[in-house]
Amino acid sequence: MAKPTKAEGAKKLKSAAQVLKGLCDDCCKDCPPGQCAQEAQAIVDAIVAAWNDHFGKGSNTSKDEIGGYLCWDWARFFRDAVKKTKPKCWKFDWQMAVGPHDKKSDFIPWHYWLALWACQKKDKCKVMIDDGWFDDDFVHTPPWPGKDWPLGNKTLPPETPKK
Repeated sequence: MAKPTKAEGAKKLKSAAQVLKGLCDDCCKDCPPGQCAQEAQAIVDAIVAAWNDHFGKGSNTSKDEIGGYLCWDWARFFRDAVKKTKPKCWKFDWQMAVGPHDKKSDFIPWHYWLALWACQKKDKCKVMIDDGWFDDDFVHTPPWPGKDWPLGNKTLPPETPKK
């Protein structure tokens, strides 16, 4: 799978706006749908700006890097971007999952992303946004990443330094 370019990633991240706005009516009974949709757009704009601001500036050169950073860096950048928008209708945090153990190499993969909930922390109200590493997509809804990748509880590793 080819890694996304800066432009490809920005385009795919922008598509999150429609997905987030689509949750406003069903999930936000106590938040006006117009406010929820405005916040959704502001959130996506902030995430796209974080992508554009950071892409290509990280120092990681492993096969798993995207734009010089690893998934936990992107989860942190995206979470920090959302925090700056001060949403009232949206809850958010990073999450992670642990993948299947490769017994041949004794490798256990894991992946981090930003989770967003429209007003209530229920799967039907959740969207997950990552760096495209997992499956070349950036915007996901449950049950992603799937049964082979159950949610984990590892904290975010240290940040990858800038170049």
